[in-house]
Amino acid sequence: VFLRTFIPPPPLRGYSSYLRRRIREAYFLSNSNQFKQLSLTMKKFFMTLVLALGILSVDAQTKDYVDYERGYRADIAVSTSISEQYTLSTSHGFSFGNGLYVGGGVGFTAETFLNFEDEPHYLVPLFADVKYTFLNKRVSPFVSARVGGVFNTEYKMNRMLINPMVGINVRHFTVGLGYELQHAFKGIIENSASMNNVHLRVGYTF
Repeated sequence: VFLRTFIPPPPLRGYSSYLRRRIREAYFLSNSNQFKQLSLTMKKFFMTLVLALGILSVDAQTKDYVDYERGYRADIAVSTSISEQYTLSTSHGFSFGNGLYVGGGVGFTAETFLNFEDEPHYLVPLFADVKYTFLNKRVSPFVSARVGGVFNTEYKMNRMLINPMVGINVRHFTVGLGYELQHAFKGIIENSASMNNVHLRVGYTF
């Protein structure tokens, strides 16, 4: 039995090449084990990544964006018009969860085109606000309308305000282009009772 299992050592002359071969075999075996461990680690990593992406995808499909979340909602916006009106406004109200928002707001406007001394006078718009967002997505078109009054105690010029608008939502941000009709009840305008504006509004929704 001993003779059948005994492997004689290599001759002394070939021992160095034998030793180098055994070292290479051990090196490749070690590298092979490391490669297997690395491969197993990478597989676990990619499985975890795929699982995380799947969870995020399901969450993204079920997430309601801000205009489709039911409950209290508010926004703040700045706008400018071709008639040199610059307005800061805020609106607060209720979102019904289906794209429809109903609320009211107040603003502060600096106006220069009616002042013959090139100094702005100031207006306070009060309005009801209705907005409908078409899609429950991060980017969606919308339509809105503001109806109310614009008050100026300095010039005793009160106006009716009608302001329809179309625009686009990008997550919490809104950009819209609107037409604004202001009808003056009494004031400094002669031969005309109405003012027509085209304005650009940029806002952020909370």
